[in-house]
Amino acid sequence: MYFDLAKWQETGLDHHPDCVFFGEDSHHESSKDTQPAFQELSPGKWLVHLSTALSIIQRNIDNINAKKDAVAQGKKNTQQRASDISLLLNLWRRANLNIYRGKPRNWFKTTFMLLNTAKNFHVNKKGGLLSEYLLVGGGSTDKLAIEHNKNVIKACTVEHRRLFVIGRLAPFDRDKQRLMLKFKDYGGLPRISVLLEQLDNMISNRTFYKNVLVGNVGNVIVIACIEPSTNGWWKTVNIGSMAVSENFIPVESSFEIEFENYLSSNERVFLKPLVVDESNDDVKRPDYILLDTNPRSFIEVWGMQTPEYLENKAKRIEEYQRNGKLLISWSANPREEFPALPTKSK
Repeated sequence: MYFDLAKWQETGLDHHPDCVFFGEDSHHESSKDTQPAFQELSPGKWLVHLSTALSIIQRNIDNINAKKDAVAQGKKNTQQRASDISLLLNLWRRANLNIYRGKPRNWFKTTFMLLNTAKNFHVNKKGGLLSEYLLVGGGSTDKLAIEHNKNVIKACTVEHRRLFVIGRLAPFDRDKQRLMLKFKDYGGLPRISVLLEQLDNMISNRTFYKNVLVGNVGNVIVIACIEPSTNGWWKTVNIGSMAVSENFIPVESSFEIEFENYLSSNERVFLKPLVVDESNDDVKRPDYILLDTNPRSFIEVWGMQTPEYLENKAKRIEEYQRNGKLLISWSANPREEFPALPTKSK
């Protein structure tokens, strides 16, 4: 008999993050003087300490006060700050978008889930919600996204503020050093300028991101912090990205996209564990976890042949065996046939 710790009744896969059988959160001992970037206010409600100030006027005051506090305390500021990509990963995870439930998911449903989840993220001490600062790239017929974006932009005429925008990046040319940030869906979005250098830095050393953009085998999701510029334009302050499959499950390689397609084509229910704690980004996690087997099945996709990688691979496999966990392995290099999947649990 197997048990999982749920957050509340009738919520299915929404387990408590501290569940030792299912939880994704890394368990570590932080310094008692260090405050996390994401603080839980109440069940499902979070206060986010952002690394980028959203109030353009307030940011200079905050910088000055932070420096004064650091000097007065004789040490560095111990308040962790959430980067743009950390915010995106947390938002994605809290929206359960890293879980595939056996049915395809489209961009309309994804943006709907993101906006609803953003209502649970407080981004300042005044109680401001992330949804009030968030634009989403919606389709030309997506009335929900278009109306939401219109209201968020309208509020900026009253309070001079920065915003976040999340969208599906479209292929871009390299003819200009400054160009328009292109999304596949631009419903309700303002014109946003971005530097070619910012885009290059975002996808540097990520060859498979380029394959995703050109080959159209998935999507590159962009989160950008933007602020008003001139003549109705906005400019990109910071920008980050992550690759996702066609079902908007986060992926870290082209091989993972292949295996995700294999799982989804078989209508399996699975989870992509996400590292959301930047202070512990070296935590080892499986590539996927099958949720429709009892007990859980763990999946590792292997893709390299260096001596260090093979040594680590052997250690990981031995660790799974020692802990009595069911491991499904697939080697993309050298290439193997996809493994047979365990029978779904009733």
